[in-house]
Amino acid sequence: MHGNYLRLLLGSILICQVIAKWYKYDTGDHRIPRRHRGVDLRGRHHASGVLGGDFSSNIETANQTIQIDELRQTTDTKGENEDLQVSDQEGNGSSFDESDKASNGRIIISGPPRYVNPAVREKYLRIDMRSKGFTLDEEPFRVVGINIYWLCNDENVLGVKPGTPTQKRRIREALAAAVAMGANTVRVGSCGISLGYADALQPDQHHRAAPRSPAMDIHDYAIYAAGRYGLKIILPLMDNYDYYHGGKYTVLKWLGISAEHNGANFFTDPRAIAFFKSYIEFVLNRKNPYTMRTYGEDPVVSIIEDGNEFGAYKGSEGYPPLAFTDEIAAQVKKFAPQALFMDGTDGFFNLTAHLQAPGLRSKAVDIVTDHPYPRDIPLLQMQAFLARISGKAFILGEMDWVPSAPSRNPPSRLVEPSLSAYLNVLDRYPNIGVLAWSLFVHTDDCRDWVRHHDGYEMYYPLPQDTAEKQANVLTLVQWFYARTGREVPSLLPYQTCPQEEF
Repeated sequence: MHGNYLRLLLGSILICQVIAKWYKYDTGDHRIPRRHRGVDLRGRHHASGVLGGDFSSNIETANQTIQIDELRQTTDTKGENEDLQVSDQEGNGSSFDESDKASNGRIIISGPPRYVNPAVREKYLRIDMRSKGFTLDEEPFRVVGINIYWLCNDENVLGVKPGTPTQKRRIREALAAAVAMGANTVRVGSCGISLGYADALQPDQHHRAAPRSPAMDIHDYAIYAAGRYGLKIILPLMDNYDYYHGGKYTVLKWLGISAEHNGANFFTDPRAIAFFKSYIEFVLNRKNPYTMRTYGEDPVVSIIEDGNEFGAYKGSEGYPPLAFTDEIAAQVKKFAPQALFMDGTDGFFNLTAHLQAPGLRSKAVDIVTDHPYPRDIPLLQMQAFLARISGKAFILGEMDWVPSAPSRNPPSRLVEPSLSAYLNVLDRYPNIGVLAWSLFVHTDDCRDWVRHHDGYEMYYPLPQDTAEKQANVLTLVQWFYARTGREVPSLLPYQTCPQEEF
């Protein structure tokens, strides 16, 4: 009898540990992304907080020093610099022919690379049927990069209404920063998710942005500029949460459909599905005057994601039904027949309940995704296995890069693997794409940094608010360069502000 009680007690403890591990950031509000729960979002528009202080000083990190001027970062123009030639092996990243190598050996990105692999703008990514990894122009392509969710419509600039079109100077600097850190791909949420505010692609239920409007132009320009910088785009089309750039709750409100049960009706109500399909047609059929291609016919937009974190963390709100995923995938492929379709379900395996996302069974799904908050090695290994046997490519669409949980009032938590340990495991899976969350750069006048306060903000290349975070930035950048077959920098590459205008 005592043995049974002991086993019951030990089992209960184990269950509690598992629950604590999966929900260690969670404050229960499923209308905001998991990465934000436990963080006071009300203060994230204020300049005080995470960084603060004057950024014009010499910055020392990992035995490296860079001078960041208050107004702009400059390069040596007296002929003392040498061009840095970085090979573009296997089409994995940009060659920095236009960049300079400063006297201390640092890579400086001052504009779009002089040479960009033509395949970035002319060829779609493909999936190797044997490895389930990505290829570009029949060469291996390891997807690595960063999220710039605000690239088209911002929410963080002081004194500017959330949803305002992002300034083009900031777009260029953000893309340059992505290139500097070794990215070949960016995920740009607000460029595809844009509903319910004045400057949105769809401001209200019955109206869409005019073809020549500033609202439309900034989306066109961001996609065009990404191609100029040699970057592929992951384009999400809907959000699971009630967020500034709109999402499923916006649609449900417009259509008068109940949002109970975490907005589950979005995935089943014929009116909501029809609206979403119409919105997809509008976005992907948009002809970009900068490229003279529709979004759905532009190889820069190589991956289209139906939604951000559908079903919430590990399906905690319920995975989207297979019928929904199949129908939306068919609509995407109708207007973007060569793009890869990514099921935006947030994680496709629930270790606690041993549930798998229906998207794994869909023949229309090319890529499955997870957002590891926190980093979890056993889950990564299990999902890598499931993706492979299901015939899917796998991308970590948002990766936690910080040393520990950012929640201000975290419960007792289990030990999270270090970023280095997690990346070491990813080395065993060269087919898995990796994008960190998330990048922030200067204000439009280059005098300060636009700040965000979700705990995962990366002010690149400025030292973060702790030495541990800064060490992780260098680790991540070096990993990006190494895994894309390029010379690994010992010093953090950086971008100038402003960038060359185009």
